[in-house]
Amino acid sequence: MVASVTVLAVVASACGSGADEQQEPAPAFGSLLPTADYGWAHSIGGTGADEGRAIAVDSDGSVYITGKFTGTADFDPLGGDHDPPSILSADSFDVFLAKYDSSGVYQWANSIGGGDDDAGFGIAIDSSDNVYITGRFTETAEFNSEGGDTLSADGDYDVFLAKYDSSGEYKWAYNIDVGDDHVDERSGGIAVAEEVDDEGNRAEYVYLTGRFKGSNVNFDPESSYDDRLKATAVSAGREHTCALLENGEVKCWGWGGHGQLGQDSNDNYGNTDDASTGRTMADLDAIYLGEDTTTGELYEATDISAGEYHTCALLENGEVKCWGYGRYGQLGQGDNWSYGKTVSPSGRTMADLDAIYLGEDTTTGELYEATAITTGRVHTCALLDNGSVRCWGQNGYGQLGQDSTNKYGDTDDASTGRTMADLDAIYLGEDIITGELYEATAISAGE
Repeated sequence: MVASVTVLAVVASACGSGADEQQEPAPAFGSLLPTADYGWAHSIGGTGADEGRAIAVDSDGSVYITGKFTGTADFDPLGGDHDPPSILSADSFDVFLAKYDSSGVYQWANSIGGGDDDAGFGIAIDSSDNVYITGRFTETAEFNSEGGDTLSADGDYDVFLAKYDSSGEYKWAYNIDVGDDHVDERSGGIAVAEEVDDEGNRAEYVYLTGRFKGSNVNFDPESSYDDRLKATAVSAGREHTCALLENGEVKCWGWGGHGQLGQDSNDNYGNTDDASTGRTMADLDAIYLGEDTTTGELYEATDISAGEYHTCALLENGEVKCWGYGRYGQLGQGDNWSYGKTVSPSGRTMADLDAIYLGEDTTTGELYEATAITTGRVHTCALLDNGSVRCWGQNGYGQLGQDSTNKYGDTDDASTGRTMADLDAIYLGEDIITGELYEATAISAGE
């Protein structure tokens, strides 16, 4: 008995040559299988460089293929009108997924991708005839023909894994961040396995193989880049950098000799070359900004600013806290200690750090709250909720606006040190008609 083999071919065409039209005589494909009976063959595509990369067959013999195409391609080799249409278009290279029945009759085709070089490399079918495809994409790619299901690549290329049912309906898609050297990462083989437990519960597993280059590889699509904490603000000092995260946490890295990283040490983070003080970014903790004494919930920051060797955060309750180098009172603590380090001399922990006193309403007694902060080299300023501005720290050139050269926020210097309670709001002028004081809407500090 001679085996019967069904063959489906996708032929790469020469651009504009029409070389992917039906080849005659079709039985020539059978000559490749001298011991088999010829079934059928199709040429599929358009006038561009179209490629078929993988093929799979479901439980009733239907055939699924994936690869890439460009320009306009017709996936029904026998012609005919279809809804959705069998003719697909791509600006650059897009992934295609197409289905044919066991006789080679066109069923449907999907275009997947975006505006750059995307390709499907592998395909597998599960026991319920769901279709899984894998490949690579760049920039932003759409995986649902109905729209609204896009993925964004973290770099030049990311690997994708997508699932469709036997009718071509989109189920889900994930991108796999395959490293920080996005040159030519790609998936290859794909397989689906089913497991049934003692109670008859079924579970299906998808296996992928491929290649990647570099580090920072994340193979868990549930914790892909889109799910990682993102920064909402960044500020850099002289030798350290800070980020405000979307959950309200603050993290700082770089040189930590004055406690400006808020780690209660003078270790450096983001540099492991120094065996004695170098620490990895994975070792870096979110900075302790205090907590609500009633609920015990940690305070969150809404803004950050980094000075030369100190860092400040505006908290959700309107308080301001500054840590790091405090020699000139720029931390507003009434001393010249450094906060965020425990190493002598003059080290204090973040738990020792108080919210800065910004003054109070003389009528109600309510403390003023800050709406914005900024840091200079060794001084700090806050815009308050009543429109006034207050600055503290070094004042050798009158940068605090106090009509003096006294330092504010440091009383350890008996000759020029003043407390935060001594600090006045800066006089910004007044309306010459009404006499009302001008209010500020934004602030910025220089060196």
